[in-house]
Amino acid sequence: MPKSLKKLIAKDTLAMPGAFNAATALLIEEAGFKAVYVSGAGLSNSCGLPDVGLLSLTETVLLSSYITKAVDLPALIDIDTGFGGPEQVKEAVRAFE
Repeated sequence: MPKSLKKLIAKDTLAMPGAFNAATALLIEEAGFKAVYVSGAGLSNSCGLPDVGLLSLTETVLLSSYITKAVDLPALIDIDTGFGGPEQVKEAVRAFE
């Protein structure tokens, strides 16, 4: 079970290398890092797309889930667009939880 990201951040400065797929997340874990960052740009670019909000909420959740299921590390996932207005942000948070 991964440690709580909140506990890790409260403890000290936390380096979180970015993973754009499960393979990079595994390398991050193998290197001894305690958490992983999932970049929206990294996910987009790994699909051959620019970082301009072309991935849907469903696609972003799916791609992120491959990363989080591959490692035993907490993840900070970039969902800076929120996928719409306040109601969509609420749904996005639920989907990622």
